[in-house]
Amino acid sequence: FHRGFRRGCQFWSGIAPLILEKKLLDYRCEFIDKCDIVVKESRMNLFNRRTAPKIVDLILSLGGIYVKIGQLFSTIGTGILDEEYVKALRPLQDGVPARDFAQNSKIIE
Repeated sequence: FHRGFRRGCQFWSGIAPLILEKKLLDYRCEFIDKCDIVVKESRMNLFNRRTAPKIVDLILSLGGIYVKIGQLFSTIGTGILDEEYVKALRPLQDGVPARDFAQNSKIIE
């Protein structure tokens, strides 16, 4: 398969279970446990703290455009993403190891 397709599949296979888990947590809180807003927010905050580092690790393993998108969300993500994710993505601003020139020229050619 094409590298971009493979990376897209890796991204969604890493993210989809987390999205599904968050939706199920929300559903369970609302319809099964009948949580009040404080308990629901507490559960969601725990989920976010647990999953934010996993998403950053996935982004770093995929590299390229995924890192750029992570950098974008670390700067403009407030209001779009939960604060835990924005905090976890901030190290992408200057903490991503650079590729050497040989790798970059190979990609460009």
